[in-house]
Amino acid sequence: MSRRRTAEVVAALLQAFLEEGTWSQAELARRAKTTPETIRKTLEDLRNAGWPLERELDPPQVYWSIPIGWLPAGILVPMERATDLLRLLSRLPGDEDRDAMIRFFVSSSPQSTLPRPEAWVHPRIGRAQAAWLREVEDVISSDQSLRVRYFSVHSGLQETRTISFHRIVNGPPIRLCGTCHRSMRLKWFRLDRFLDIEGRAEGLAERPPDATVDAFITQTIDGYYSDDEAEPSVFHVRFPEARWVQPNLPPAMRAETLFDGIRVTVDHGSVHQVARYVLSLAGAARPESEMLRRVTAELAERVADLSRRPSS
Repeated sequence: MSRRRTAEVVAALLQAFLEEGTWSQAELARRAKTTPETIRKTLEDLRNAGWPLERELDPPQVYWSIPIGWLPAGILVPMERATDLLRLLSRLPGDEDRDAMIRFFVSSSPQSTLPRPEAWVHPRIGRAQAAWLREVEDVISSDQSLRVRYFSVHSGLQETRTISFHRIVNGPPIRLCGTCHRSMRLKWFRLDRFLDIEGRAEGLAERPPDATVDAFITQTIDGYYSDDEAEPSVFHVRFPEARWVQPNLPPAMRAETLFDGIRVTVDHGSVHQVARYVLSLAGAARPESEMLRRVTAELAERVADLSRRPSS
């Protein structure tokens, strides 16, 4: 078969597989206006050249399949999916890679209906943070750990931690859920507190069940989680403030509607963080559970004491 004829057959095959992922050998022969034997040889040559073709025998037919959307050195993205992808990209924290990808999709689109990237405004992350985030993404997908130089707010010191990461929660700030190898407990790490990544680490902490990680994330209040206290925290929010508080409660809090407001319950032990939340409502909220009342009173007294001190 001539080189020109071979090119015509390959072009016909490519067009066919862009439309459907599976064809019988006979159908492809009719479409390319050639013989089934020529189609078989051409498909085998393409498979040897790297096309991810699969052959299945179902007498009297032979079927050939290729992953939907596959293209040589790329994938096919329909225009409506490209629009969806651009929307998702635009919602991510900004960095150079994200902006370059948005420009690529906009410049490659024959339509002018794609949303302008300027329509979304996000805090930008620096080049170092973008590189660290890619590193975290890679170790999550490859089941590896990282040695990270990290600023600990708790100790006020720079520390080197070995961490097995499990989830990334987009911010701002970007928070990373992982198992610290020092305590072997789930913890939160903020990307903006990374100082450097020293490299991949030996060993991997046992990955907790997805349900455990999900609970850890949903029971976190403003980046803080604690399981030290067993008693649920309960507080009441009066009307009319309850009307805007209820739809804006953190995921860890659940509300029950009452005749005079809402009763909010937090089952896990972040009592100090719940107390801070109660105080932030400036008198519209009243703690009901004993421990929450005590902690809220202590925090309120500290605030009052500081406000009475003369400014220096």
